[in-house]
Amino acid sequence: MKSYSKYIGLMLLPLFAASCSDGSDSVFIDMPSPADQMKLTSNVPEEGIVLSANDPDAIALSLTWGEASMPAGIQSSKYIFRMDIAGNQYATALPFEEVADFKVEFTNDDLNDILQKWQVSPGTMAELEAQVVCQYEDTLVYHMPEVSSTSFFVTGYAPVSRPVFMFNGAIDPGYNTYCNLAPTNEATEVVLGKEYTWRGWFSKDEGVYFAYDKDAKTPAIVAGGVAGSIQVIETVPTADQMLYAPKDGYYEVKISTKAKTIEWNIIVPWDHLYGVGSAFACGWNLDAPQELFPDPENPEIFVYEGETFGNGEFKMYTAKGNWSNDGFMPPCSSPGQQTNYTFTSGVTAPLAVIPGSNPDNKFFFPEAGMWRFEVNLNLMTVKATKL
Repeated sequence: MKSYSKYIGLMLLPLFAASCSDGSDSVFIDMPSPADQMKLTSNVPEEGIVLSANDPDAIALSLTWGEASMPAGIQSSKYIFRMDIAGNQYATALPFEEVADFKVEFTNDDLNDILQKWQVSPGTMAELEAQVVCQYEDTLVYHMPEVSSTSFFVTGYAPVSRPVFMFNGAIDPGYNTYCNLAPTNEATEVVLGKEYTWRGWFSKDEGVYFAYDKDAKTPAIVAGGVAGSIQVIETVPTADQMLYAPKDGYYEVKISTKAKTIEWNIIVPWDHLYGVGSAFACGWNLDAPQELFPDPENPEIFVYEGETFGNGEFKMYTAKGNWSNDGFMPPCSSPGQQTNYTFTSGVTAPLAVIPGSNPDNKFFFPEAGMWRFEVNLNLMTVKATKL
């Protein structure tokens, strides 16, 4: 049988021979020290680069190299890239990355994240060293990998806020503009400049998009090429480029401009819902209102099933004790116009959140008696059914 030896490493090894223990069928392994034909170079000037917090997606660092020498008998090879703080002997290097197109690029944001990982203080110039290694494959003769290195200086920045804003009409029916409720379209920034959330009602048929500039509505964050992905474009998107909820409902939307992903998480936005008014035994006592309870199988639906009284008048809140809290009421019929709604048994009607409970809209049961009353806080609808 034949015996082969393969050594992985970047040190120069002497010429030697390996053979079977019986000395038969020996194979001599030639290990020359290859010249650097790849010539790894960067786009960084001698004085270094200062990363820009204002242009996080722009390419800050580009490293290129040429094809390695190809000794006789080599059938294939691969190029491995790594980078670390200079003089660190690659002890804290980035994970090995196999590269196929003779180029590695980093945006301002990418490179700044790497400096933070290496605990380089913002504003401090750091010397980095990069290395590309060509490993030869599919050969019986072992050849030393060809190696090319370069170093350069980089100065990072402290993470900065980069607000994004949500646009278009997916926020109905929960936010009714006639009731003067204009929800902020600024997303909550969870990780500065990288991760955001936005909560609200969405219709599956109404597209939305996010944008960095509130006035210009660009650059726009829109649907990517595959489900769950996003991309950034420089123009206001068309309908087919927008983001769409999987179904109608109340969502917490999570977007990562770093990972280029979007998540649609349908949620129950409130833990409690209370009715108060002459329709219930509690009357107008908001300190001890009538509680509606979640349906065990559909927790977004809150239910009251029981007797109603008097003229059947009531409104709803998600907290006790404060009449100035936002009320859960009928939508306004025109801007700022107080609007009441009387149920028809079995008919679904819209629900709105009225900021500060002003105007003071009310629901009415058409008659006293036994009723089942359902509130869907995802779809923002109500339905009363006479029992």
